[in-house]
Amino acid sequence: MHKTTYILKKYASLFVLGGSLLLCPGLWASEFQDIYGDTGKFFEFIQDPNTGLTVFPILTIPVGGEYEGMGTAYTAIARDSSFFDANPAASSLLEYTEIGFLHNNWIADTNIEGIVYTKRT
Repeated sequence: MHKTTYILKKYASLFVLGGSLLLCPGLWASEFQDIYGDTGKFFEFIQDPNTGLTVFPILTIPVGGEYEGMGTAYTAIARDSSFFDANPAASSLLEYTEIGFLHNNWIADTNIEGIVYTKRT
């Protein structure tokens, strides 16, 4: 009986301690508000100082000319395979299997090439 009382007291104190830690996170939350920023500063030596200044955001440019020509309002149209950037699910509406070779001339002598393949089964 003495041993069970000791175990109950031990677990009761752990339960109270755990409950107080879970119920009162706001008391010390302000001390850890900058943990994300500090983690970023720790890995600062890995980062390129010109990130976003010299890198061309290639993945944000669609490959289809019609998609860009319509001001990116192309999500509901699926006439050919150039829609793939706007709405990949629209390939279910295509009638035939298609392959498209796309080329765009951009600023500063930048060219973007793309190959799109959709298959009907």
